[in-house]
Amino acid sequence: MIINIRVDHTLADIETMENVSKDLKELFSTLKENIDIKEYIEINTCNRYEYFLYTDDYNKLDLDCENKYVIIQYNDEAVLHLFRMTSGLESMIIGEDQILGQVKDAKRKSEREGHCGKKLDAVFTKAIHVGQVVRNKTKINQGSISIGSAAVDLAEEHLGDLQDKHVLVIGAGKMGTLVAKALAEKNLKAIFVANRTYYKAIKLAEELEGEAILFDNLEEKLLNADLVISSTGAPHAIINKERLLRVFDENIPNNMIVIDFANPRDIAE
Repeated sequence: MIINIRVDHTLADIETMENVSKDLKELFSTLKENIDIKEYIEINTCNRYEYFLYTDDYNKLDLDCENKYVIIQYNDEAVLHLFRMTSGLESMIIGEDQILGQVKDAKRKSEREGHCGKKLDAVFTKAIHVGQVVRNKTKINQGSISIGSAAVDLAEEHLGDLQDKHVLVIGAGKMGTLVAKALAEKNLKAIFVANRTYYKAIKLAEELEGEAILFDNLEEKLLNADLVISSTGAPHAIINKERLLRVFDENIPNNMIVIDFANPRDIAE
């Protein structure tokens, strides 16, 4: 039996997803204690927390969750959801390509940790192939808004023309790079890249013709930033209200835009 348990953007906003993810982890832990889970793959993105698992303990399985945001699907329904997800049909931005890479990464992580066996390997390999075929045959990802362009549109909606604006990119991973490259086409006055691993910040800054900064110097660049894009892998918020108040001397500017792609969030409310 293949089971999918999840919370995603279709039922929950970001804050709700973060809170419900705790219930999801508890449900998964309970399952591991009570049935023989032979394989599992965990998928975490800014729009979803999911587990796909395989078990043959049919008689012991009594899966229930009182949380209305948790979705539970079995066998064909679970696999169909995975196929739709890799095809970009379950994304907030229909047809976006990032989810395909995120599913590949989740599968590789599970393989490294010894949790992905023959059953889930076959299902996920097929799902990834389906996602590629759907994109090639339907061109669903062409003409659709990418995550990067969506961030640019949001910034322009609030800031107007981005030319001569100062942008601070926090995090040099895949998402930060994607958004930063879309922004760099807008003739920005300056783009600064901060990352805990400094050489990664240097590498991305060189691609963007920007400037790499040390993570410890964030506050200095926050002071003049018009737009902040954050997408790190930190387990906790790296910018909160207290930090902003300290940087701006109790007077946080109303026209600074902060876009947070991290999971969990980099920016505390």
